[in-house]
Amino acid sequence: MVTIFRTLPSVVLLLLSLVSVSVSAMSLSSDELKSKLNQKLNFIVELNTRDLAEFNSLTVNVISEPREGESRYSLNYQLIQSEAGNFLHITSQDVIREPILHFKLALNWQQGHLIRDYALLLDLPEN
Repeated sequence: MVTIFRTLPSVVLLLLSLVSVSVSAMSLSSDELKSKLNQKLNFIVELNTRDLAEFNSLTVNVISEPREGESRYSLNYQLIQSEAGNFLHITSQDVIREPILHFKLALNWQQGHLIRDYALLLDLPEN
């Protein structure tokens, strides 16, 4: 009886190691702010995904979340697939007139979801 209890964990570990689990996860990687204060927003986020079906099932919500005293901006997005990678391009319809822009990205796909808060600090344009 004692021998069974000693070998049971080994058998369970062996069985678990034989099971192949396919895990596909999307994540947000590097980002680049290409705009300055008093310009329309031009912000690019790299999407890390290896699964084309995962990318194709992706839905995105860009939610402007102004803090007290800040303006609300209408933000748009475009999903971009290229040889360089997969990207999310976020733009604004209006010029951003405040130095800090708060918004939230909500990504949903077949096998998961991701929410990320952003606070962008916009520099003054160079003269």
